[in-house]
Amino acid sequence: MNLRLFHNAWSNLLGAAVPALAALVTVPLVVAGLGEAGYGLYSLVTAIVGYFAVIDINVTAGSVKYIAAQHARAEHDSVAETLCFGFTVYLLIGTLGALGLYGAAPWLAAEVFAVPATLAGEAVSCLRLAALGFLLGQLQSYLNSVPQGLMRFDVSGRIEMVFGTLVPLLTVAVLMLGQGLYEVIALRVVASALHCLVLWRGVKRLLPRLRWRWPDRALRGSILGFSAYSFLSRFAALSYAHADKLVIGALVGVTGLAYFTVAATLANRVLGLTFRLSGCSSPPPAHWLPAANWRGWAAPT
Repeated sequence: MNLRLFHNAWSNLLGAAVPALAALVTVPLVVAGLGEAGYGLYSLVTAIVGYFAVIDINVTAGSVKYIAAQHARAEHDSVAETLCFGFTVYLLIGTLGALGLYGAAPWLAAEVFAVPATLAGEAVSCLRLAALGFLLGQLQSYLNSVPQGLMRFDVSGRIEMVFGTLVPLLTVAVLMLGQGLYEVIALRVVASALHCLVLWRGVKRLLPRLRWRWPDRALRGSILGFSAYSFLSRFAALSYAHADKLVIGALVGVTGLAYFTVAATLANRVLGLTFRLSGCSSPPPAHWLPAANWRGWAAPT
């Protein structure tokens, strides 16, 4: 048991430490490639998309709890029911958020945030492209929680480490090829899609008997009821992660936001490593899951 706990802790830590190192190395290059205003807009887009996750009622928390218990009792059909219900919920949440973000993009760029007129068109285009990233990020977040519910942090940590390292490195490569912010956002969207596919394959390997099964009303109610209690915690975590960037973006502008984001991103990456060591003995809270860092759309790297 102690060996397994150590293995999970180490895997969970690596899943955050290696991407954090990649961020430390690449942030100056990304800032230089996008420019101060461009990087500020980048930060603003990712913060807006991240904050849209407030519509997530945190079904991940309930799903992880029930998957862990059902798997321990070898209730394979129940695991499938819980997983299918959670995936469906996040598909609906992601679709709703994507549609809202796509429709609100012009209003957000023109009325809410201090986006310069020269960048307004690019801001709208990036937000609308990032709407697809929101949908994929919700699915990615849920699928990443399944191996963690099965106490297989080695699987989730390894996948997270690979994608969390490749994305900032590829971002630098895209900028060195002379591309801009829109292409960087497109890279993240494509990476999220691939991340979802890899996670799905990993889930299928861990649960070879997985079949589509819809849960009964009692199980659905239990999952939703448990998740509701942790929603306030998730809301607080989202506010902590994104509210400062949104306020600065609205009051100061994207150039000032760039200076803030560089320091805040690196500090949060380092401080977050301590939580990763303690997040493996039991299923982690939803705000530790991938929708809230590179892996989703919170802090650009």
